[in-house]
Amino acid sequence: MDLLQGPVFKNDKQVHFVEASIWRSNNESSKSSIYIQARRLIELYKIWDIYQGLNDYQIERDEEVMFPYPHLIDQSLWDTADRQYEILKIGKISPYDRPGLKQHISPTMMGRFCGIDPLIFNIGHLPGKDESKEFQEKINKIFYDFGNKFPLFKKIYFPIEIDLQVTKTNQKYFSDLDNTVTRICKELRNTILYEKTYINGFRAYVVDEAARGTKADLRLKIFPAGEIESYNKRMEESLKNFGKEIEDEIWV
Repeated sequence: MDLLQGPVFKNDKQVHFVEASIWRSNNESSKSSIYIQARRLIELYKIWDIYQGLNDYQIERDEEVMFPYPHLIDQSLWDTADRQYEILKIGKISPYDRPGLKQHISPTMMGRFCGIDPLIFNIGHLPGKDESKEFQEKINKIFYDFGNKFPLFKKIYFPIEIDLQVTKTNQKYFSDLDNTVTRICKELRNTILYEKTYINGFRAYVVDEAARGTKADLRLKIFPAGEIESYNKRMEESLKNFGKEIEDEIWV
């Protein structure tokens, strides 16, 4: 995000929501491209509020996230990868996991199940000044202990995506979101992620939930690759159907 500093924002610590994922086209060209969209957070609040309200009264279509992983690993690992996938695909991104939640329904869904769902990691506090090394070691230990506690996930054999929440804090030293994600992804690769696979995408954002202390808290959840795109499609379809219902009522 450093390249956007100046043209889009003054300081990358202003960015309270960032989402990135690998997008694959059918273009035969081997060249890669980067597409960036910047929006005011208040605009996203409006979209999320509508979608959240719709989600309270309807059952979303349960689409499976599909991704090509067999070519990444030996065939002998396919069965293990399938078992991992069947578990990870259960946990979908919730409309309640985002910035701007109204106070009366706080905390986020991830916050409610942190400590209950083993696939939601309590990373603890963001590091203060001169605490980066200890922070890196703590993340490494969290993932290493998870792999030992749940041997099925000692190594994950297919691409994954992550959802990272950071609570609000008045602390002056605040690591920007993209650097925090980079640190966490590095330790994921060093511990529970199979060497031939990759992290396909991430969401990282500041939630309107006060930290328990002076330092911001971090929570992390992992999904199969494709869940971020699937979530955005579910939201887009719900909003499209909602708009059609309003139009039908107007013209009845």
